[in-house]
Amino acid sequence: MTTKKTELPAKQPDPVSNPSRRQVLSRTAAIGAGVAIGAPFVLVPGSAKAAGSVSYAADGGRNFDIMKEIFLNPFQEETGIETIPIPTGRNVSKIKAQVETGNVEWDVIGLGGAPSMVAMKEGLLEPIDTDIVDLSNHAFPEWQWPSALGTFYYFGGIAYRPSSHGAMGKHPRTWPEYWDGEGIPGRRGMRARPQEEMERALVADCVSPKDLYPLDEDRAFKSLDRIKPYCKHWIKETPQTISLLQSKEIDFVYTYSGRVEAGKEQGLDMEFVYDSVVSTPLCFIVPKGSKNKDNAMKLINYFLTETVQRNVAIRLAFGIVNRTAAANLPSETLAKLPNLDDPNNVSVDVAYWAENLTRLEKKYAEWLIT
Repeated sequence: MTTKKTELPAKQPDPVSNPSRRQVLSRTAAIGAGVAIGAPFVLVPGSAKAAGSVSYAADGGRNFDIMKEIFLNPFQEETGIETIPIPTGRNVSKIKAQVETGNVEWDVIGLGGAPSMVAMKEGLLEPIDTDIVDLSNHAFPEWQWPSALGTFYYFGGIAYRPSSHGAMGKHPRTWPEYWDGEGIPGRRGMRARPQEEMERALVADCVSPKDLYPLDEDRAFKSLDRIKPYCKHWIKETPQTISLLQSKEIDFVYTYSGRVEAGKEQGLDMEFVYDSVVSTPLCFIVPKGSKNKDNAMKLINYFLTETVQRNVAIRLAFGIVNRTAAANLPSETLAKLPNLDDPNNVSVDVAYWAENLTRLEKKYAEWLIT
């Protein structure tokens, strides 16, 4: 994949690059082989004790509950720093409002790569303090931006209920099939945002994933026109992708492997199709003016430790960035991590979205109401 560098204000280094599927696969293969493993992260109990608090904002739902179990609660126990979980929707506008009013409520925010790049470009974020955040074992230098850090990567794909559409039943497995509302009947769920939706629309219209960028916007919207009559819900908040599927208000939905695997852990009736996925990095960012900036950096550093990263992969089926943890994952976990070099899979170009997200959000919102 060829990506275009994002132009940023003078005196700030260009932070945006995006690994191709082959680059990521090669890096993952090196991780799995234990190649170039850096020194492990170490948090010494007792010596790291500190006062104060730190808040963490991310989408709610079962994933958030698991993050509290494997990340926030252990951090608080080991450091003495109170963690304040905030399950909430986040976007650049909300971050900007907090920063501009001086009322910053979130210390660490888990946010997708594209909006994170926009927030960084607009000067809304604190720099990542590498005196606190140890990157020596971080496998992806291309996801280490000045004010954002890729901490794992997640996969979007098709989810369905096996009880209604069993393993041998009629459910879509590819994006052209997802768009085929006549051939594969069923109520679809789509996202009320352009990123990932426009990529899927183009793949559904037979554009190869390697040829997606720059996006052919007219072609994407024409493809979205075709699926619009079959879409029952345009979903704003990620947890709704699971709740609407479970309440049988939709038959198929675009959601994330981690959401589905976490739901299955609870015994929910759902499956995820790993044949055609969309992958993107999830960044941790700290809004400018955070009242607990140092603790925020400590929390980010803790998330990169081998134990937390391993649990993120095992419990949530997300791709991880810690070399040592990735080299020691069980085979059943590796089976849930799609092959990023598969030509059917899409790797989101965060550089493209850094330049175009704000404009396309407006265009997409206007299209939704027409």
